[in-house]
Amino acid sequence: MRDEQTMRTLILNVANSHKAIRVVTMNGSRVNPETAKDVHQDYDIVYYFDDADALSSRDWPTLFGDVLIMQTLEDMVFDPPPKMSGRVYLMQFTDGNRIDLSLKHVDQLKDDLARDTLTAILLDKDKRIVKPPKPSLKSYHVRRPSEAVVASCVNECFWVAFYVLKGVARNQMGYAQVHLDILRRCLEGMLAWSVGIEHDFAVSTGKHGANFTRYLRDDFVKRWLSTWPEADPLPVLHALSSLLDLFVEVSAQVSDGLQITNPVLQYTAARHEIAARLEKLITAYARDNLSC
Repeated sequence: MRDEQTMRTLILNVANSHKAIRVVTMNGSRVNPETAKDVHQDYDIVYYFDDADALSSRDWPTLFGDVLIMQTLEDMVFDPPPKMSGRVYLMQFTDGNRIDLSLKHVDQLKDDLARDTLTAILLDKDKRIVKPPKPSLKSYHVRRPSEAVVASCVNECFWVAFYVLKGVARNQMGYAQVHLDILRRCLEGMLAWSVGIEHDFAVSTGKHGANFTRYLRDDFVKRWLSTWPEADPLPVLHALSSLLDLFVEVSAQVSDGLQITNPVLQYTAARHEIAARLEKLITAYARDNLSC
């Protein structure tokens, strides 16, 4: 596997050999001051061009090594990403390295630097950037939610809980698990806000709660992880019950921290109905298991 210095040299050599490439940046985990380096980190690279025609070339992947598998986001027709300018090549190489390469016009550089503070300048041929920014997690910090956002999160959680119950009642475990995933995103948001409040919204909890183990109490982490059950009725029902208990507890903490009325209080009737259906289904499935 090519080491980081070899990869950086290759990335810069390619840029230096193409006149139209004027700026090269790297973002993501490899410039994150709080992330330990490992062999699984991608090289998130952006080449900024001053020639729009140069962006149309399809030969870029061949310049970086033997490609094992690749995606070009603009060509995705199954679950396509949002429309974007420029081109993006996601390249996994046979030696284990991966480069996520974006090709953009240099006019986008200023906006990109303002949007993503976790960016390092690797090459600036024209000295466009007078004072290169020091990579930071500022643009990835947990953001203080409005009262409306918290209320919407709570509404979504209790609304979708009924879909999980319906899926289990019909023994449609895939359906139940998909909706449990939605509930987990609600919980993830609430947990992130609780961390934000505790740290004055000056930290990042990472993608999909990657840094929860750093900021949450051990028992909260354990309860959060317990919401991933196997696809059988009883484990899913117990996971749903645990998830809702944790969600309600953290929602109270978040509401207190934000000094807003806890929106959970509006859903007393729904919570009672969910609890009743949970108890009924758990009893039924437990009885069936015992009879087997």
